[in-house]
Amino acid sequence: MYRFITITHSYLMEKLVQDELFPISYNNIYMRGSNLLIDRRSFIPKREATCRFQIKPQPPAIFTLDTNAMKIKADFDSVDWSFDNNTRLESRGVHPYPAKFIPEIPREIISILGVPKGTAVLDPFCGSGTSIAEAQRLGLKTIGVDLNPIACLITRVRTGPKMPGLKYLAQEIAQKAAQREEHWRPQNVPNLEHWFKNSVAQCLANLVKEICISAGPIFDDALRLSLSRIIVRVSNQESDTRYAAIEKPQGNVYRQFVLAAEEIEKYLELRSWKPKPEPEIICHDILDLTAKNIGQQVGLVMTSPPYPNAYEYWLYHKFRLAWLGWNPTEVKRKEIGSRSHFFSSNPHTEFDFLRQMRGLFSLLKTITVKDAHAAFVVGDSKIKGKIIDNGALLRIAAKENDFNDVIVYPRTVASNRKAFNTKYSRAKSEQILVFKRR
Repeated sequence: MYRFITITHSYLMEKLVQDELFPISYNNIYMRGSNLLIDRRSFIPKREATCRFQIKPQPPAIFTLDTNAMKIKADFDSVDWSFDNNTRLESRGVHPYPAKFIPEIPREIISILGVPKGTAVLDPFCGSGTSIAEAQRLGLKTIGVDLNPIACLITRVRTGPKMPGLKYLAQEIAQKAAQREEHWRPQNVPNLEHWFKNSVAQCLANLVKEICISAGPIFDDALRLSLSRIIVRVSNQESDTRYAAIEKPQGNVYRQFVLAAEEIEKYLELRSWKPKPEPEIICHDILDLTAKNIGQQVGLVMTSPPYPNAYEYWLYHKFRLAWLGWNPTEVKRKEIGSRSHFFSSNPHTEFDFLRQMRGLFSLLKTITVKDAHAAFVVGDSKIKGKIIDNGALLRIAAKENDFNDVIVYPRTVASNRKAFNTKYSRAKSEQILVFKRR
């Protein structure tokens, strides 16, 4: 005999996070302490209301449990996911970047889930390349995708070969640049004089021109990244995460460029793994790509997607993008979750994020092998006072594209994380969601 009850979607998600619901199979959940089996085939999330479940009493002894899911949960339980004492070189990276992965997060997840032989690890929102670097450390094939050219530049350098002599080449370029008087200025920065002193803008323009002439293909990315590292520091912007113009000492621009190159050379020299295999880095909107663009079979997806109204990566890198020849406005237009999308004349909602994640999982369905895992680290969003459970939206998108739930695991976020718009983006906790391709 079946009986029917009505449960809100938010209640179900809360119970999942609290581990009071236990997945038995794709279509069945066991509610602890109740001996009730919930048939998820009758669970259809509604936008505004409640959900109806078909439930039948069932003694737990007859359940056939997913032993793989149980092992994954046990492995997750053995890890302190806060990583409060993280001080590794890799966590500091080669360049400033907001909301970076702690390296141990993808490292532990990759270790627990594994990667089928001959397949690649994909991060469709690779950011500063932490997932790519950790998979490369393990000798795995990797694919990183990001819309932001600065993110792709960081990832290429971070996972590329050592750069002996980078500092001395930077010194040579700085000396030549100091003899120039370029009149070029970036066109995509309104009120450039407000953000950069004339003398600083002149030095930056000279360096951009000299790098184009003298860098060569081997050192080009590393030198451009060296320049990118100092742009906010020598501007009038208060800091990477404080978007206000102030009076501050900028120092010698050429000297800081050389020091940045020296830091990158040192980072690559001290890196604790060989940069092989070389990753494939695709600078493009993941939602516009096809299986042909990816070109490889994927055995594990490891990512943290940009979620609604949280971080504005384009704004964090606005001046860097402009000085290096990219258009910040174009990056802003396509950036998932950018706060500007939620305060426009036609504002986005959480359902735009759901649509975007459906597009992502539709692609993942075509490129992942059977039984491949997809791991997502995501927090809640706050949109106009409303808390949005982004994990629940990911689970809907995954289910619709043949990815089963494996685990939803809570993680405490360090309180010292920095960001623009901390009122909206300083989450205290995240969820690690793991799905499995059917």
